[in-house]
Amino acid sequence: MNLSMIEERTIKRKRITKAELAEMFSRVKKPHEYLSEIHDFYSKIILAQVSNNPKLGAKKLSESLVLEGISLSPDSIYKFLVKRKLNRSSLRTSWKDRLENQKEIKP
Repeated sequence: MNLSMIEERTIKRKRITKAELAEMFSRVKKPHEYLSEIHDFYSKIILAQVSNNPKLGAKKLSESLVLEGISLSPDSIYKFLVKRKLNRSSLRTSWKDRLENQKEIKP
């Protein structure tokens, strides 16, 4: 083997500066950012189902979401409804009525 072949085989390593490393990490999403996106997605889906069917409880809402290909347990839906103070049918109906009134007011 001659010297030129050895030089071709060696790999030159480039050192990364702290600024370059920080820039690379800034492009990567952090786990808590993914969780907030997932939470927002499920929140919108559950609220859309509630506005379409305010009389349905957590179990029926879960079953209707399964028909759309989204699997959420009735317990998690119920916990979400409790946090939003929509755990009773009357509360969901009045919430839907308030939404409709707001849409009528805004042109």
